[in-house]
Amino acid sequence: MPKSIAEMNLHQVPVQILKIFQLFETFQVRFGVMLVGFTNCGKTTVFEILKHAMTQLAKRENPDPKFQAV
Repeated sequence: MPKSIAEMNLHQVPVQILKIFQLFETFQVRFGVMLVGFTNCGKTTVFEILKHAMTQLAKRENPDPKFQAV
């Protein structure tokens, strides 16, 4: 598993970063979430980056219960 965005061969895009935060916040208030959008708009990338970040925070034993291995 890659350890950083650079190892994932990705570039930081402000709009995608915003979408990652929005998805995280949505997961905090909703039980079921569905990502919808056009082909190649970044749905999987947003989900994968959030999954990776939450897993890394859980592995580092972050005390916040929001961060769990995914």
